[in-house]
Amino acid sequence: YEKSLEYYEEGLKQHADDVMCRNGAGLAYLRLNQLDKAAEQFEAGIALAPNDFVLHNSLGMIHLSRKHHQEALKSFLRALEIKPNSPSPLFNAGYCYYQMEQYDEALAYFEQLCNTSPGHTDYWYFSGQIYCKRGAYQEAIKRFRRAYELDSSNVERYGAIFDAFLGVGDCEEAYRFAMELVPKVADWALLYKFGIRLCLDAIQRGLEVFKSRVLFFDQRLCELEPEWRNVYGYALRLAVAKRHEECEQVLGQYIETHPAEVEAYLTRADCRCEAEAYELVEQDYNTVGELLQVETAENEAQRFDLSLRRGQLCRLKKDTESALSWFAKALSVTKDSTLQAQAYFERGRCYLSLGNVKGLLEEFQRAYESDHTKQLDCLKIAQFQASHDNYELAMLVCGVVQAKKEAAEYARKTWQQDGGNERAAYRLINYLIEEEQYEDAKQVALQMVEKRTPMLWAFEWLLVTVYERLGQSEEVIRQYERVISLCRSDSSLNLSVSHLSASYRLGRELVLKGRSAEAKPYLKEAVEHGVKEVDCFVLLCKVLVSEGTEQSIAEAKGVCEAGLVLFAGDEGLLALRDAIQAANDRYQQEQQ
Repeated sequence: YEKSLEYYEEGLKQHADDVMCRNGAGLAYLRLNQLDKAAEQFEAGIALAPNDFVLHNSLGMIHLSRKHHQEALKSFLRALEIKPNSPSPLFNAGYCYYQMEQYDEALAYFEQLCNTSPGHTDYWYFSGQIYCKRGAYQEAIKRFRRAYELDSSNVERYGAIFDAFLGVGDCEEAYRFAMELVPKVADWALLYKFGIRLCLDAIQRGLEVFKSRVLFFDQRLCELEPEWRNVYGYALRLAVAKRHEECEQVLGQYIETHPAEVEAYLTRADCRCEAEAYELVEQDYNTVGELLQVETAENEAQRFDLSLRRGQLCRLKKDTESALSWFAKALSVTKDSTLQAQAYFERGRCYLSLGNVKGLLEEFQRAYESDHTKQLDCLKIAQFQASHDNYELAMLVCGVVQAKKEAAEYARKTWQQDGGNERAAYRLINYLIEEEQYEDAKQVALQMVEKRTPMLWAFEWLLVTVYERLGQSEEVIRQYERVISLCRSDSSLNLSVSHLSASYRLGRELVLKGRSAEAKPYLKEAVEHGVKEVDCFVLLCKVLVSEGTEQSIAEAKGVCEAGLVLFAGDEGLLALRDAIQAANDRYQQEQQ
């Protein structure tokens, strides 16, 4: 281009009005990416020959290079006014619309070109791209195939054909096309990346045959680009295919040339672990330990990973105590909550193998609190336990990781399996209440009440909630009376928070029913024994004042003052104190 530019410039010195020379110089500048000089030549040429479509088309290419699409489009459309149906400005106008994402207009130009000049690959390729964007993959495939037949050398465009094949789910046809390309572009790494992507997509669709086919593309890619990410993918898929010897060989070759790659040793250890070659696994872990001797922030995650893996190896070897020790060490080397969740989960699994349910639940709860996504791993453990009819443990695991629906389902199965299981019944009733299945909740609670279990008072309490939700106020009152009676007969519950809460709530219900005289002893019991509900003090004061005697008003004043000590500055009690004083004044006046 530099040489051609010299000739054009020399020609312009002799013939400044030569339009062809102007256009040639402009194109040379364009190829050299000197856009300003190129534009000068085209504009000068247009001034000399305003109806030269070539110059308008060339000026449009300058605007297009600058991404000035509207100006470019004006130039291309002007060229078409001068010479309609000319292929170059037709394509350029279509491409301009394509860049502006005005696909209907772009397609009209490309389709016209495909009909009038079918021998050019670009027309078919870009019309195929538009069909692909619209989701019309079959139509896109036809155009991509035609573009490929016209020019198979433009390998960068093969990816569009793969996308179209995958769009219609035709993995087999995409695979045949890939294998057709292999002998033609055997040294092109991107082809094998396309092949890997194709196979992984097919595997997700459930096409098992692609699990072996992907290994061909993996192998070829590793030969061309032996980078760790490519080797890792190949080794991982070999391990999944149970081809452990090949997996170890691939990783061994990589380790020979990259002896400090920690991930390679760890991946090989995983492969050896699958093959139950635990001594070799230990060797790889020792090597990694030596590589990670320098304790820097950069390898904190790797040191955590190594400790975690050592713990997992010990667990596989049924050395649970050593496993717990390694997991504790893993926790000590990181403050990352996501990493810590992994260690807590593994510790929970150890306690499971020891039959230590308390330890299991504590560790699973910590795992969930550190990283909520660990809920899924914990649920898998619960599902496994449930598959062996251990519904109670499954229920408890789901409970600590806040999987309420699953916990309720296992609670139901536990209760069906063992009708006397209090924990299962209690969880099930709460779930049924949550789901507004009050009649079902009532039936389960009543059955547990009939059994007179140690948690009897708890089921009586749940019945209170059920009757409240059902709007059965008389049943609510009777239920509170039963709860209070139970609490009084049990020294561990007598005057407990539950007892006093029931007294207060029963008093409130009775007041709402206009049965203040009946409410009074319950409210007094709650206040005198330390209930922490300001409303209870307010209700008792109002009941006492309503009696209208000098003694009751004085008693109300004492209750109000006691309440203000507990709930300093409470506006309701302050207003009530004034009201009590006013009631006392009225009483004194009446007496006089």
